[in-house]
This record gives sequence, structure tokens and C-alpha cells, in this order.
Amino acid sequence: MADVIELWYLIQGDTQPFLLPVSTDKRIVNLRKDIWERGKNSILVGISAKDLVLWKVDEEVIVEPAAGLAKRVADCSPKRSKLESGHYVSTHFPAPVNKNTLHIVVERPIPVQPQREYSDPEPDINPIWSRREQTVERLFERLQREGLVYIRGTPASGKSTLLKLVHEHIRRRHPEAIVRIVKAWPQGTFQEWGGPIDRFRRLIPGYPFSNPRNTYILFDNGHQTYWDGGLWEYFIKDQVQSGFLYRAVLFCGYGNPSNRPVWYSGGVPPVVGPWSRVSLRRQNECGDDDDEEGIGLLLSRPEFDEYMANFKCFPLDSRFRDMVYEWTTGHAGAIDAIWQIIKSQKQNGSLDAYTVEDFYRLNPWEAFFTKLGQADFARGLPNEIEMHNSNVTNVMRKLLRNWTIGTGETEEEKEAVRTCHENGWIQADLIKTSLYDDDEIVYSFASPLHGVYISQKFTISDAQIPLQTVTDLTFDIIQRFKPVQLSESAQVGSLLTQRPMEARYQDEFYRRLGELVGDCVRISPEFLTTANAKKGCIDFFLPTQRWGISIIHEGNNLHEHCERFGLHSAYGAWLTSNDVVDWILLDCRAEMPEYPHEDVSNLFHAVFIENFTKVIVLDNKLKEVKKFDLVED
Repeated sequence: MADVIELWYLIQGDTQPFLLPVSTDKRIVNLRKDIWERGKNSILVGISAKDLVLWKVDEEVIVEPAAGLAKRVADCSPKRSKLESGHYVSTHFPAPVNKNTLHIVVERPIPVQPQREYSDPEPDINPIWSRREQTVERLFERLQREGLVYIRGTPASGKSTLLKLVHEHIRRRHPEAIVRIVKAWPQGTFQEWGGPIDRFRRLIPGYPFSNPRNTYILFDNGHQTYWDGGLWEYFIKDQVQSGFLYRAVLFCGYGNPSNRPVWYSGGVPPVVGPWSRVSLRRQNECGDDDDEEGIGLLLSRPEFDEYMANFKCFPLDSRFRDMVYEWTTGHAGAIDAIWQIIKSQKQNGSLDAYTVEDFYRLNPWEAFFTKLGQADFARGLPNEIEMHNSNVTNVMRKLLRNWTIGTGETEEEKEAVRTCHENGWIQADLIKTSLYDDDEIVYSFASPLHGVYISQKFTISDAQIPLQTVTDLTFDIIQRFKPVQLSESAQVGSLLTQRPMEARYQDEFYRRLGELVGDCVRISPEFLTTANAKKGCIDFFLPTQRWGISIIHEGNNLHEHCERFGLHSAYGAWLTSNDVVDWILLDCRAEMPEYPHEDVSNLFHAVFIENFTKVIVLDNKLKEVKKFDLVED
């Protein structure tokens, strides 16, 4: 005959234990029903008996005083083991048992309370922002058609602002729609967060919604979801893409630009077509660069002009606005950083427009980049400690010299590229190398200003420059040019945009200069800008010697350079009295110049002939001063 024993029980969430007799030949599944009968009208109301989990307490926990038992159990978390439904009570509690100790803790599920379906509050839109109406409307059209939009951009590139603008646009177009903002997706494992439905209920309040086709989920910091295969398999693929039940936008700080942005086991990762992918630069639905019809995080020129029109401190000269757009290519964080720097620089009530010359006069180079480093702009770049990582700095050097880099050649370099990408310091994009090959992933800086900022952060090396003047240095560098680098088409530039014609000369000069002087060289934003750049600044600056070098092509913008470098201009005064003690203007060309420029003593012409295998150097009076043969390694 089976024994009857009395066991102490404590139900999770209750404050008092209770004593209940049970036969030792009873199965645990039946004991669970007995416990449920006792609490079904109180602590277990609304809960099914099958959902209860019974745990044997494996450590001695004295019941008395009973009033404080629940707190003591919560504080000490005694060891416990799960009681399987098919086991007999006698398997775990042979008679006799200690009547003074707690025997079983009953775990109950927390009932899911029905939630009222509602949208997150409509966002506050800063009045100085560009409303980006065309971009937002095009993005909304893609969202309506495709169900999913996957947006990638480095920190401070305007993702959170665009999220707010999209949120506002949805509410205005569809006032009855539900818009939920998911600000973060916790990091962890599937075990910690349960199954997909449980996770979504906890992290997306209101899920599942009664009218999913009218529900929009906007993920800020969407890159935090990459670990969660359940989200991408069950929600993104099955409910957004295939089922078209929901519409979702992911705003990500980094990510794979291909059609397979995530990879996981236990399913087939979703394919994200080019029409659903948005990067920094503006691309159309075929994935091609398109300023007219494309969508991108970077502000278009009209959006930039709208943004700058809200600058009310003082007028801005059109040439200055052009310069800012060329330096930033529409990167919101970079534009805002310059805005914050200049807005306090003209407080005398003058109605004169703020010019390029004002900018150079009021912003010494080192001071300007120090202020940039204190702005939100710097979130997208490594700090000084991170720049001491040699693998990171090697990636940055390679980027500066080649404009883009691939995924890496060695395992060490591949890891460094991944580090830079996942920290948001570089942007990933696809380029097509030929009609027959697959697109390749390449990385670049988010804007020209990002690259220039990095060049300022390299520790100046101890390399001794073995030349006495900037002219001697320039001639030495020209001798090092490689014909193949000059005869090929210019490399793509920052953000894969087309480089100006003089880029092949500038790029080769920078490569050979770096070989000679190491990190003793700084670059200007104009060195990194595209074909529409307004020339007239130095491209390279050597701080140890305080030398400046500017390069033009076939005499282009020569007169503008001469005017800007003149001693009576603000820029000329900055050169001669402050940071630069000597400078040279190098005109690289394939044809002999026709006219001398006797008033520009710092001008030299480098004429490349015979398929770039020979170079003749002329001074400003067109007198031959050097002649070199160029050879390959």
C-alpha cells in the first residue's frame, strides 16, 4: 500500500506556501492537477493545469516563518530540478519526508494581457531639418509595393531623422494605420528570449496585431537584429516579404549590401532585392547610381539647399555652400558639424554673406578638426585609442590611397575590415566589375570629410624628409610615378563617385608621397571631392615642414588657384602667415602649355609624354627645369 506524505508547495507569484497531502504512487501529472484545483480560483485563475511546471527544491529551505518564505526563495534561488510529468511522486520524495522544509516550487506562466492596439506618438520634427519630401515619398512607395525596406548607413548619417520623417509621412497618408517603433533589439541567444512569438510579444508591444496589413514596424538600430534568425525567418521573410502581412523598415548602422544581408541555420535566409535596399548614395530600383530617381541617406542637393536655407544666423555665400556640399556629399552629420562650428563665428550683426575666405580665416586647420572630433559627426569614426590599433590604421591608410578596399586579402586584414565596418567607420557597397562577374563588396568612407578627418588623426611619423624644399620634394615624387597608374582610368572615389580627371595624378602623387614620408602628410577635403569641386586649395599638407602642394589637370581652374593663393586673399594670408610657409602648384598635363604665368612663381607644369613614360617639368615662364624617364617596377 502506498504511503501518503505531506509536501510544502510555493506557487510563483504567491506570498504564502501551502501544505498538501499526496500519495507516493501518484504521477507528477496528477499532482499538477491537484495543485491547479487548489489555486484555480485565485493565484492560478485563467491558467491551464498543463501549463504549470513543478520544480523539486534540492536544497534545504525551512518553511517557517511562512510569511517571508517567498522573499527568501527569490533572494537565495535554491538549486532545483524539474519534475517530469510521467514520474511517480515516490521517485523524488520517498517516505518519510522532512515536514519543515519546502519541497516543490510551482512555476506558472504569466498571462498575456490583451493590449490596446495603438501607434507610437507622432514624432517631433525639428524645424531646421530638410523635410526630404521626395526621398520620403519614394521610400514610402517602395514600402507599399515591396513590404520591406532595408536601409544601411554609418552613424550620424541621418537614419533616425529619416525614420521620424517616414513615421510622420505614414500617419499623414494613412491616419488609421498603426506605426510601431522598435528602438533596440536585445542581444542574446534564442534560449534566453524564447520562441519567435514570445520574443515579438515582449519586444513589439501589441504583436500580433489584428490588422497587420495596416501595420508598419520601423526598426531603429536594425543591425541589432542580425543575430536573430527567428525574426528574419518567421517575421521578415514569412510575414513581411512572402505573406505581406506587415510592412517593415530596418534602419541599420552597418550591413551586408548584397541580396543576402543575413545568414542563419534552421531556415533559408530571405533574399532582399535591390528595390528594397537603400544605402548612403542615391540609387534607383535597379541598384544603379541615380541622383534624379534614386533613394539614399545622403541629402540630395535640393534637400541640402533646403536644410541650409534654415540657417538664419547670417547669409551664406553660394561658393561656401557649394564647398560644404562637396566636402560632405550630403552627409547629415558632417553638414550639421560644420553648421555648429560656423554659427557663432559672425556675431557682429554684419549682413555680409559668410564666404569660403571667412571660413579659412576663422578656422585654422587643426582647430577645425578638433571641433569636428567633438561633434556627433565623430560617432562614425575611430577614436584616438582605436587609431592605435595597427590593423585598423592599415585599413584606413589603404582606403585613403585607393579610395575603396575589398573584404581583405589576409585573415588579419579581413578581420580588421570587419571591425571597421561593424563599428560604422566605413560603408559597404556593391560594384560591378564586368558584365559577366558577380558584384563585389567594397568599402569606402561615408564622405570626403570623413577621410580627411582620418588623415589628420594619424600620428606624425618620425620619417625624415630628405629634401630641403617643397619644389625638390615635388620633383622627387614625380620621378616615382608609375606609367600604368597614369594610363588607366581614374579610380573610383569616396562613395564610388566618379573622380575628376586630375585624380589619376593626385592619387599617384599621394601614393608615392606616402611611400616617402609615411604619415607625415595630411590631405584636404578637395583632394577627395568629385568632378564638380571648386578648386583653389592645397591637396596635400606636410605639417612637419609646413609645406602645401596643390595639383591641377591641363591648367583647369588655374586662374582661380592663382587668385586664391594670392597674398592679398584671405586664403593666401592663411598660407603665408599661419600654417603653410611654402607651397607649390603643380599642373599635370599631356600637352605643352601655351602661355607663361610670370606672376605665379610657385607654378610648375609637369608634361607627360610618350604614353606617360617621360615627363618634362616647366616653370611658370615655360622654361624646362627637369626631365625624367618613368619606369615600372
